[in-house]
Amino acid sequence: MTDPLVVAAAQMESVFGDVDANVAITVRMIREAAVGGAQLVVFPELSLIGYDLDQLSDRRLWLTPDDPRLAPIAVACRETGVTAIVGAAWRDPDAGDAGRIASFVLHPDGEAHIIAKMHVHASEDAWFCSASYPPRPLDIAGWSVALAICFDAANPSHAMAARDAGVDLYICSAMYDVSEVRRLDLHFGARAMDH
Repeated sequence: MTDPLVVAAAQMESVFGDVDANVAITVRMIREAAVGGAQLVVFPELSLIGYDLDQLSDRRLWLTPDDPRLAPIAVACRETGVTAIVGAAWRDPDAGDAGRIASFVLHPDGEAHIIAKMHVHASEDAWFCSASYPPRPLDIAGWSVALAICFDAANPSHAMAARDAGVDLYICSAMYDVSEVRRLDLHFGARAMDH
C-alpha cells in the first residue's frame, strides 16, 4: 500500500435488461465520483443488467469484458483515472462456458480483469456456478484489494482467504434489498470483527 485510496460505493438502480442504459448510468457515476476524488468505484452485483434472474434466457445479457457496449465505461476510466468494478453475467470459457456472476474490473490503462462469485446460492444455482478459491487480489493504485461479490462476504472462509493472501482492502460488490438490511449488517459487521 502506498498513498491513500479513495473508494466510492455506487448505489444505482439498474434498468432491468437494458445494458446500454446501465452503461450510461455507470459512466455518469464514474465521472461524478472522479470529481469527488475517487480512484476506485464499486458498483452493485449484476449492475449492468439488473438483478432479475428471469431475464437471463436473453443471450444478449451475457457480457464479456471486451463487449463493445462497455467501451464508454473504458473511456470514462481512461479519461478520469478511475478503476471501475461493474457487475455482469458472464460465461467462463475456461470452465466449459459455465455461467458466472462476475465483476469486470476496468482499469484506466485499459487492462481488464474478471472476478467471479465464489458462493452462488438459492435461485442463482439455476444459472450460475461458483468460482473456485482462492480469491485473486487486484493491484489498484498500489493497494492489494480482494473483491467479494455479495454472498461471498457472508462466508468467513472468503475473507480469511483474502487475509491469508495479505490484502490491504476487502471490498464487496453486493445487491441487497430493503428487507435484507439486518443480514447486510450481520455479514459485514462479522467480517470487520474477524479481521
